[in-house]
Order: sequence, then C-alpha cells, then structure tokens
Amino acid sequence: IVANLPYISEVDMANLDPEVQHDPDLALRGGTKGTEIMLRLISESKPKLHPGGKLALEFGMGQGAELAAAAKQAGFASAELVKDMADVERFLIAVA
Repeated sequence: IVANLPYISEVDMANLDPEVQHDPDLALRGGTKGTEIMLRLISESKPKLHPGGKLALEFGMGQGAELAAAAKQAGFASAELVKDMADVERFLIAVA
C-alpha cells in the first residue's frame, strides 16, 4: 500500500507557501495535528496486508516518530523512517 495522504495540521495551514495554497484543502488538511488520516490508514491497513507486505507513506516534518510508533502498535513487524534528498525524515516504510 502506497499513499501520499494529506498531512498538514490546522495550525500549519495558515502558514503555507502561496503556491501550495492553490491546492484543494482536501489534498492538504490532515486533521488537527496533521496525522489523523495517516494514523487511521496505519491501523486499518495491517489486517489487509499479507505477511511481508508493506505500507509506504509520505509525511510532514516532525510526524515520523508518532507514525512509526503507531505502526508498531498496530502490529507491523518493522517501521523504518526514510529521509528525503534534503536529509529530512519524510517516509514511513512499515512491513507486516
């Protein structure tokens, strides 16, 4: 399962760069903290994956630890945080 879900928090919505503000709210708003939609996917995806199946998510700055912890709590065998080309944690790869 690969997803790039909305991950911008309500607080950060007001401070978006002008070019991003043209995107639809539905594509940006991830909830109060920005992680709510991703947390739901993490909890609901584990039972749908075969052993060894993977969940890959892009997330916003500072959200990785919470998402990795949620993946482990949901029963994933591993949860790795991967950095982008700017050396910022940006992706979660969780293995069922």
